[in-house]
Amino acid sequence: NVWVYGSDQKMRVLNTGDMVDLIDDHNDRIDVMYDSVTGELDRSVLIDLNEEIAEDEQFVFARGYFDESEYEKAARLLEIFTKYFDTSRYFAEALYYLGQSYEALAARSEEDSLPVLVLNEQLKQRYYNGDVYRILIGNHPDSPFAAKAQYRLINIYRIGNLPWHDSV
Repeated sequence: NVWVYGSDQKMRVLNTGDMVDLIDDHNDRIDVMYDSVTGELDRSVLIDLNEEIAEDEQFVFARGYFDESEYEKAARLLEIFTKYFDTSRYFAEALYYLGQSYEALAARSEEDSLPVLVLNEQLKQRYYNGDVYRILIGNHPDSPFAAKAQYRLINIYRIGNLPWHDSV
């Protein structure tokens, strides 16, 4: 597991979204409290969003989860990344892979587990609404990921408008 935290000294558990309090720092270990239970974590599984290297660490972990098809974990890390590192050199790429993660989650989903998922009523198929692709294209039109995002939006439009009754 990867855990992230910021200046509020609260940490978000990646898998569940639960908040954990950081109560003491022992260089290589961190004491934490969750629901009145205390424990220790190895610092190597933590990303301090205030550290200079956090941007690179978080992006690498997020891409690793994406590459391993762990799309929920990738999406959570990429959401945090795009919130905290909106001036990053990886920002456009992070938006693209966030969209890709949402698309993969939509393909697996049978319920509205994310607010960015839409249901094609006729096909009973969920699909991603494309919001981060639009942000990517609007804010970073010269990025190589903008062209890829445009292609993804075309596919999203197709899924949202299937079946085409006038097609052969």
